[in-house]
Amino acid sequence: MYLEDLVLASKNTKNLDKLKGKIVFISGAAGQVGKSLVSLFIYLNDVCGYGIKMVLNTRSESRIETTFSTIKERKDVKFYIGDVTNPIEYEGKLDYIISAASNTHPRAYAEFPIETVLTNVDGAKNMFELAIKKNARVLNVSTVEVYGDNLTGRPFKEDDMGYLNPNTTRACYNESKRLAETLSQAYIAEKGLDSVTVRLPRLFGPETKADDSKALSQFISNVRNRENIVLKSEGTQFFSYLYAPDAISGLLSVMLNGETGEAYNLSSDDCNIKLKDLAETIAKIANVEVVFENPDATESAGFSRANYAILDSSKIRNKLGWVPTFDIETGLSHTI
Repeated sequence: MYLEDLVLASKNTKNLDKLKGKIVFISGAAGQVGKSLVSLFIYLNDVCGYGIKMVLNTRSESRIETTFSTIKERKDVKFYIGDVTNPIEYEGKLDYIISAASNTHPRAYAEFPIETVLTNVDGAKNMFELAIKKNARVLNVSTVEVYGDNLTGRPFKEDDMGYLNPNTTRACYNESKRLAETLSQAYIAEKGLDSVTVRLPRLFGPETKADDSKALSQFISNVRNRENIVLKSEGTQFFSYLYAPDAISGLLSVMLNGETGEAYNLSSDDCNIKLKDLAETIAKIANVEVVFENPDATESAGFSRANYAILDSSKIRNKLGWVPTFDIETGLSHTI
Protein backbone atom coordinates (compact mmCIF):
# COMPACT_ATOMS: atom_id res chain seq x y z
CA MET A 1 0.00 0.00 0.00
CA TYR A 2 2.77 2.45 0.91
CA LEU A 3 4.67 1.79 -2.31
CA GLU A 4 1.46 2.34 -4.28
CA ASP A 5 1.02 5.67 -2.46
CA LEU A 6 4.60 6.72 -3.27
CA VAL A 7 4.08 5.90 -6.93
CA LEU A 8 0.71 7.67 -7.08
CA ALA A 9 2.09 10.82 -5.47
CA SER A 10 5.17 10.80 -7.72
CA LYS A 11 2.92 11.28 -10.74
CA ASN A 12 2.58 14.90 -9.58
CA THR A 13 6.35 15.39 -10.06
CA LYS A 14 7.06 17.15 -13.33
CA ASN A 15 10.10 15.98 -15.31
CA LEU A 16 10.64 12.94 -13.11
CA ASP A 17 12.48 11.34 -16.02
CA LYS A 18 15.35 13.78 -15.36
CA LEU A 19 16.39 11.17 -12.79
CA LYS A 20 17.10 8.55 -15.45
CA GLY A 21 20.70 7.40 -15.25
CA LYS A 22 21.55 9.87 -12.48
CA ILE A 23 23.61 9.28 -9.33
CA VAL A 24 22.00 10.55 -6.12
CA PHE A 25 23.78 10.94 -2.77
CA ILE A 26 21.38 10.89 0.21
CA SER A 27 22.55 11.96 3.67
CA GLY A 28 20.31 10.83 6.51
CA ALA A 29 19.35 7.86 4.37
CA ALA A 30 18.10 5.88 7.37
CA GLY A 31 15.55 8.57 8.28
CA GLN A 32 11.95 8.84 7.14
CA VAL A 33 12.69 10.99 4.10
CA GLY A 34 15.72 8.91 3.09
CA LYS A 35 13.99 5.53 3.36
CA SER A 36 10.96 6.79 1.44
CA LEU A 37 13.16 8.13 -1.36
CA VAL A 38 15.01 4.80 -1.57
CA SER A 39 11.72 2.89 -1.82
CA LEU A 40 10.54 5.08 -4.69
CA PHE A 41 13.90 4.98 -6.51
CA ILE A 42 13.98 1.17 -6.36
CA TYR A 43 10.49 1.07 -7.85
CA LEU A 44 11.53 3.49 -10.62
CA ASN A 45 14.54 1.28 -11.38
CA ASP A 46 12.87 -2.13 -11.20
CA VAL A 47 9.55 -1.28 -12.83
CA CYS A 48 10.27 1.77 -14.98
CA GLY A 49 13.92 1.19 -15.93
CA TYR A 50 15.22 4.54 -14.66
CA GLY A 51 18.73 3.30 -13.84
CA ILE A 52 19.17 5.57 -10.81
CA LYS A 53 22.32 4.95 -8.78
CA MET A 54 21.98 5.61 -5.03
CA VAL A 55 24.77 6.45 -2.59
CA LEU A 56 23.29 6.11 0.89
CA ASN A 57 25.04 7.87 3.75
CA THR A 58 24.68 6.36 7.22
CA ARG A 59 26.70 6.89 10.39
CA SER A 60 27.60 3.25 11.05
CA GLU A 61 27.84 -0.20 9.50
CA SER A 62 25.12 -1.41 11.88
CA ARG A 63 22.60 0.91 10.19
CA ILE A 64 23.04 -1.07 6.99
CA GLU A 65 22.03 -4.29 8.72
CA THR A 66 19.14 -2.80 10.69
CA THR A 67 17.68 -0.58 7.97
CA PHE A 68 18.92 -1.71 4.56
CA SER A 69 19.63 -5.42 4.91
CA THR A 70 17.20 -6.36 2.12
CA ILE A 71 18.83 -4.08 -0.45
CA LYS A 72 22.51 -4.04 0.56
CA GLU A 73 23.53 -6.37 -2.29
CA ARG A 74 21.76 -4.40 -5.02
CA LYS A 75 23.99 -3.11 -7.80
CA ASP A 76 22.20 0.25 -7.87
CA VAL A 77 22.97 0.90 -4.17
CA LYS A 78 26.25 1.94 -2.56
CA PHE A 79 26.88 2.97 1.03
CA TYR A 80 29.00 5.78 2.39
CA ILE A 81 29.68 5.26 6.10
CA GLY A 82 30.44 8.46 7.97
CA ASP A 83 29.11 11.28 10.12
CA VAL A 84 28.02 14.27 8.04
CA THR A 85 29.75 16.59 10.50
CA ASN A 86 33.02 15.34 9.00
CA PRO A 87 34.17 16.13 5.43
CA ILE A 88 32.73 13.71 2.86
CA GLU A 89 35.48 11.93 0.94
CA TYR A 90 33.45 10.22 -1.77
CA GLU A 91 35.22 9.18 -4.96
CA GLY A 92 32.99 9.11 -7.98
CA LYS A 93 30.50 11.13 -9.96
CA LEU A 94 27.37 12.63 -8.37
CA ASP A 95 24.48 14.45 -10.02
CA TYR A 96 22.23 15.25 -7.05
CA ILE A 97 22.86 15.53 -3.32
CA ILE A 98 19.93 15.34 -0.91
CA SER A 99 20.92 16.85 2.44
CA ALA A 100 18.46 15.24 4.87
CA ALA A 101 20.54 14.28 7.93
CA SER A 102 19.15 15.82 11.11
CA ASN A 103 17.75 15.20 14.56
CA THR A 104 14.04 15.75 13.98
CA HIS A 105 12.18 15.18 17.22
CA PRO A 106 11.79 16.96 20.59
CA ARG A 107 13.54 14.52 22.94
CA ALA A 108 16.66 14.61 20.73
CA TYR A 109 16.67 18.43 20.83
CA ALA A 110 16.53 18.35 24.63
CA GLU A 111 19.12 15.59 25.14
CA PHE A 112 21.53 16.36 22.27
CA PRO A 113 21.30 20.09 21.44
CA ILE A 114 25.00 20.36 20.48
CA GLU A 115 24.77 17.40 18.11
CA THR A 116 21.56 18.84 16.65
CA VAL A 117 23.27 22.14 15.81
CA LEU A 118 26.39 20.55 14.38
CA THR A 119 24.52 17.99 12.28
CA ASN A 120 22.42 20.72 10.71
CA VAL A 121 25.20 23.28 10.17
CA ASP A 122 28.38 21.26 9.63
CA GLY A 123 26.33 18.61 7.83
CA ALA A 124 25.01 21.20 5.39
CA LYS A 125 28.48 22.69 4.92
CA ASN A 126 29.94 19.31 4.03
CA MET A 127 27.13 18.58 1.57
CA PHE A 128 27.73 21.95 -0.09
CA GLU A 129 31.48 21.34 -0.29
CA LEU A 130 30.86 17.92 -1.83
CA ALA A 131 28.46 19.46 -4.35
CA ILE A 132 31.06 22.03 -5.43
CA LYS A 133 33.63 19.28 -5.98
CA LYS A 134 31.20 17.12 -7.95
CA ASN A 135 29.36 19.90 -9.78
CA ALA A 136 26.12 18.48 -8.35
CA ARG A 137 22.80 20.09 -7.40
CA VAL A 138 21.87 20.10 -3.70
CA LEU A 139 18.38 19.65 -2.29
CA ASN A 140 18.54 21.22 1.17
CA VAL A 141 15.80 19.66 3.31
CA SER A 142 14.60 22.33 5.74
CA THR A 143 11.59 22.79 7.99
CA VAL A 144 8.57 24.88 8.94
CA GLU A 145 10.41 25.53 12.21
CA VAL A 146 12.68 28.13 10.58
CA TYR A 147 9.72 30.51 10.74
CA GLY A 148 9.51 30.51 14.55
CA ASP A 149 6.36 31.79 16.25
CA ASN A 150 3.72 33.18 13.93
CA LEU A 151 2.98 36.84 14.68
CA THR A 152 0.49 37.44 11.87
CA GLY A 153 -2.18 34.76 12.29
CA ARG A 154 -1.97 33.81 8.60
CA PRO A 155 -0.09 30.98 6.84
CA PHE A 156 3.64 31.47 6.38
CA LYS A 157 4.85 32.43 2.92
CA GLU A 158 8.48 31.91 2.00
CA ASP A 159 9.46 35.55 2.65
CA ASP A 160 7.84 35.66 6.10
CA MET A 161 9.71 35.28 9.38
CA GLY A 162 8.13 34.92 12.80
CA TYR A 163 9.66 35.42 16.23
CA LEU A 164 12.37 33.06 17.46
CA ASN A 165 14.32 33.41 20.70
CA PRO A 166 17.84 32.04 20.09
CA ASN A 167 18.70 32.16 23.80
CA THR A 168 17.02 28.82 24.54
CA THR A 169 18.10 25.20 24.22
CA ARG A 170 15.06 24.40 22.06
CA ALA A 171 16.30 26.89 19.45
CA CYS A 172 19.11 24.44 18.62
CA TYR A 173 16.96 22.99 15.84
CA ASN A 174 15.27 26.11 14.46
CA GLU A 175 18.36 28.32 14.44
CA SER A 176 20.67 25.70 12.97
CA LYS A 177 18.19 25.02 10.18
CA ARG A 178 18.00 28.75 9.52
CA LEU A 179 21.78 28.94 9.41
CA ALA A 180 21.94 26.00 6.98
CA GLU A 181 19.68 27.95 4.63
CA THR A 182 21.83 31.08 5.01
CA LEU A 183 24.95 29.00 4.43
CA SER A 184 23.49 27.73 1.17
CA GLN A 185 23.00 31.34 0.05
CA ALA A 186 26.60 32.12 0.98
CA TYR A 187 27.86 29.17 -1.09
CA ILE A 188 25.67 30.21 -4.02
CA ALA A 189 27.04 33.76 -3.92
CA GLU A 190 30.70 32.91 -3.32
CA LYS A 191 31.24 29.53 -4.96
CA GLY A 192 28.43 29.16 -7.48
CA LEU A 193 26.64 26.35 -5.64
CA ASP A 194 23.47 25.01 -7.29
CA SER A 195 21.14 24.56 -4.33
CA VAL A 196 17.39 24.62 -3.65
CA THR A 197 15.55 24.40 -0.34
CA VAL A 198 12.30 22.75 0.73
CA ARG A 199 10.61 23.66 4.01
CA LEU A 200 8.70 20.63 5.22
CA PRO A 201 5.78 20.60 7.64
CA ARG A 202 5.38 17.81 10.21
CA LEU A 203 5.59 14.50 8.34
CA PHE A 204 3.99 11.15 9.01
CA GLY A 205 4.08 7.75 7.36
CA PRO A 206 5.05 4.13 8.04
CA GLU A 207 8.76 4.96 7.88
CA THR A 208 8.48 7.05 11.07
CA LYS A 209 10.91 5.71 13.66
CA ALA A 210 9.45 4.00 16.72
CA ASP A 211 11.45 6.24 19.09
CA ASP A 212 10.33 9.50 17.43
CA SER A 213 9.02 11.74 20.22
CA LYS A 214 6.89 14.12 18.14
CA ALA A 215 3.25 14.13 19.28
CA LEU A 216 1.89 12.65 16.05
CA SER A 217 4.51 9.90 16.07
CA GLN A 218 3.62 9.07 19.66
CA PHE A 219 -0.07 8.88 18.73
CA ILE A 220 0.74 6.39 15.99
CA SER A 221 2.93 4.39 18.38
CA ASN A 222 0.02 4.30 20.84
CA VAL A 223 -2.36 2.74 18.35
CA ARG A 224 0.30 0.40 16.99
CA ASN A 225 0.61 -0.92 20.55
CA ARG A 226 -3.20 -1.07 20.86
CA GLU A 227 -3.16 1.67 23.50
CA ASN A 228 -5.27 4.78 23.96
CA ILE A 229 -3.82 7.97 22.47
CA VAL A 230 -1.99 10.08 25.05
CA LEU A 231 -2.34 13.85 24.56
CA LYS A 232 0.25 15.83 26.56
CA SER A 233 -1.17 19.33 26.05
CA GLU A 234 -4.52 21.02 25.51
CA GLY A 235 -4.05 20.30 21.82
CA THR A 236 -4.81 23.79 20.53
CA GLN A 237 -1.67 23.90 18.36
CA PHE A 238 -2.68 24.40 14.71
CA PHE A 239 -0.07 22.91 12.37
CA SER A 240 0.48 21.76 8.81
CA TYR A 241 1.11 18.02 8.40
CA LEU A 242 1.89 15.97 5.30
CA TYR A 243 1.80 12.30 4.39
CA ALA A 244 5.31 11.15 3.41
CA PRO A 245 4.51 10.18 -0.23
CA ASP A 246 3.31 13.74 -0.88
CA ALA A 247 6.45 15.07 0.79
CA ILE A 248 8.64 12.91 -1.45
CA SER A 249 6.90 14.10 -4.61
CA GLY A 250 7.29 17.71 -3.45
CA LEU A 251 10.96 17.27 -2.61
CA LEU A 252 11.68 15.77 -6.02
CA SER A 253 9.63 18.49 -7.75
CA VAL A 254 11.90 21.12 -6.21
CA MET A 255 15.12 19.16 -6.75
CA LEU A 256 14.36 18.62 -10.44
CA ASN A 257 12.59 21.88 -11.31
CA GLY A 258 13.23 24.49 -8.60
CA GLU A 259 15.14 27.71 -9.21
CA THR A 260 18.62 27.91 -7.71
CA GLY A 261 18.61 29.78 -4.41
CA GLU A 262 14.86 29.58 -3.91
CA ALA A 263 13.01 28.07 -0.92
CA TYR A 264 9.64 26.34 -1.32
CA ASN A 265 7.02 25.46 1.30
CA LEU A 266 5.33 22.07 1.16
CA SER A 267 1.83 21.68 2.59
CA SER A 268 -1.68 20.51 1.85
CA ASP A 269 -4.82 22.41 2.83
CA ASP A 270 -6.38 19.02 3.59
CA CYS A 271 -3.68 18.31 6.19
CA ASN A 272 -3.87 21.48 8.31
CA ILE A 273 -5.34 20.48 11.66
CA LYS A 274 -5.32 21.22 15.40
CA LEU A 275 -3.47 18.70 17.54
CA LYS A 276 -6.54 17.66 19.53
CA ASP A 277 -8.47 17.08 16.30
CA LEU A 278 -5.55 15.10 14.97
CA ALA A 279 -5.61 12.89 18.07
CA GLU A 280 -9.36 12.38 17.74
CA THR A 281 -9.04 11.50 14.03
CA ILE A 282 -6.46 8.82 14.80
CA ALA A 283 -8.52 7.52 17.72
CA LYS A 284 -11.54 7.16 15.46
CA ILE A 285 -9.55 5.29 12.81
CA ALA A 286 -8.02 2.93 15.37
CA ASN A 287 -11.10 2.64 17.62
CA VAL A 288 -9.32 3.84 20.78
CA GLU A 289 -9.78 6.73 23.22
CA VAL A 290 -7.87 9.98 23.77
CA VAL A 291 -6.50 10.48 27.29
CA PHE A 292 -4.48 13.34 28.82
CA GLU A 293 -1.11 12.95 30.54
CA ASN A 294 1.41 15.52 31.80
CA PRO A 295 4.71 15.48 29.85
CA ASP A 296 7.97 14.81 31.69
CA ALA A 297 10.64 17.50 32.01
CA THR A 298 12.70 16.29 29.04
CA GLU A 299 9.66 16.16 26.78
CA SER A 300 8.59 19.65 27.83
CA ALA A 301 12.07 21.04 27.13
CA GLY A 302 11.91 19.74 23.57
CA PHE A 303 8.40 20.90 22.70
CA SER A 304 7.98 23.49 19.98
CA ARG A 305 7.01 26.92 21.29
CA ALA A 306 4.87 27.59 18.22
CA ASN A 307 1.08 27.32 18.41
CA TYR A 308 0.28 28.28 14.82
CA ALA A 309 2.49 26.91 12.04
CA ILE A 310 0.54 26.68 8.79
CA LEU A 311 2.48 26.76 5.52
CA ASP A 312 1.29 28.48 2.36
CA SER A 313 2.30 26.24 -0.58
CA SER A 314 1.04 28.47 -3.39
CA LYS A 315 4.61 29.11 -4.65
CA ILE A 316 5.41 25.47 -5.43
CA ARG A 317 1.91 24.92 -6.82
CA ASN A 318 1.98 27.94 -9.12
CA LYS A 319 5.62 27.80 -10.24
CA LEU A 320 6.34 24.05 -10.29
CA GLY A 321 2.86 22.59 -10.74
CA TRP A 322 3.03 20.39 -7.64
CA VAL A 323 -0.20 19.35 -5.95
CA PRO A 324 -0.64 16.97 -2.99
CA THR A 325 -2.54 13.72 -3.45
CA PHE A 326 -3.66 12.65 0.03
CA ASP A 327 -5.92 14.17 2.67
CA ILE A 328 -4.96 13.65 6.28
CA GLU A 329 -7.51 10.95 7.08
CA THR A 330 -6.41 8.82 4.11
CA GLY A 331 -2.72 9.27 4.94
CA LEU A 332 -3.26 8.43 8.60
CA SER A 333 -5.42 5.43 7.79
CA HIS A 334 -2.81 4.03 5.41
CA THR A 335 -0.01 4.70 7.92
CA ILE A 336 -1.83 2.92 10.73
